[in-house]
Amino acid sequence: MTFIVDCLKKTIEPKAIPSLDGIRALSILMVILGHSPHDIPGYLSFLRNGGIGVSLFFVTSGFLITSLLVNEKEKTGKISLKNFYIKRVFRIFPAYYFFLLAILIAWISNLIPMTANDLVSASLYFWNYSPTTQEFIVGHTWSLAVEEHFYLLWPLIVSSLLLKKSLKVAIGIILASPLIRVATYQFIPMYKARLSILSHTRFDMLMFGCVLAYVWQDVNLRNKFTKFCNKISCTVSIIFLLFIHPRIELIFTGRYLMTIGYTLVGIAISIIVFHFITHYKSIAGTFLNSAPMRHLGILSYGIYLWQQPFFNRHLQFFGFWQSLLIVILCAEISFQLVELPMMRMRKRFLVDHA
Repeated sequence: MTFIVDCLKKTIEPKAIPSLDGIRALSILMVILGHSPHDIPGYLSFLRNGGIGVSLFFVTSGFLITSLLVNEKEKTGKISLKNFYIKRVFRIFPAYYFFLLAILIAWISNLIPMTANDLVSASLYFWNYSPTTQEFIVGHTWSLAVEEHFYLLWPLIVSSLLLKKSLKVAIGIILASPLIRVATYQFIPMYKARLSILSHTRFDMLMFGCVLAYVWQDVNLRNKFTKFCNKISCTVSIIFLLFIHPRIELIFTGRYLMTIGYTLVGIAISIIVFHFITHYKSIAGTFLNSAPMRHLGILSYGIYLWQQPFFNRHLQFFGFWQSLLIVILCAEISFQLVELPMMRMRKRFLVDHA
């Protein structure tokens, strides 16, 4: 217990943007419950939607990354792309390839099913675009590929354009995405079954977070949007995501999801996220910003990596609670022994351009 408390003290620091870590903690819980083959407690069943959990991750990622980029551009007049990519590489790659190394060892030891194509595609952040990949154990790398492609492209856009123009680009992508999904379905048949995991068909969810970041940075826009993102609109959005959206999706399937479905989800998530980062002193906000929730949010990347082998419909090693504890332990080990040391090391490579 003392070790856990010490870890919390070391890793939890004051955040400029409140509630994001807590929202990530809820996101990863939804992903785990969505993947879990086990019977789960009834009081958690309404959160059993991994798709919404991943969309929450996308919006918060877009929000955080764009906030950092906009802040840097406003303070220094430019964005150091070199520093950005160094930070991302040291933050993302070590934990990711540590996980893939463990998967490789387990495959070689005949503990899990795997194909070389799946492993190579995952290692190159291309799993979502490789038509022959199929293994569930690395299937979650599709979302990491989407985020990696976003990290590669979006800073270039923000860096090269005026902030208002890059905001228009984000809005344009959101508006165009339903058409992009329909066009992909019609003209690229090989990707029909993968429309929900392709980068170019899912970038709009990240763009919702980017738009929120611009609103957050502008005082006038923030005040206007805060009035709109009140308790009523937030409650309606939560009800829509947890109860109405899944029902509509069940009835109309891809016809709804690929046209207006993802757009409606992005709008609802944006309202919820913005409400809780501006009303962080509410009862729900206090919960999201509590030390345990923030720590789980900090571990969410590692938890997302490691949940796939243990919450697996094809391989059931342990029960629900045992699997959850093992996954959190793996994520904690990864964070303490891999991620934190690498984040400290990256400071040596950063360039001071102030």
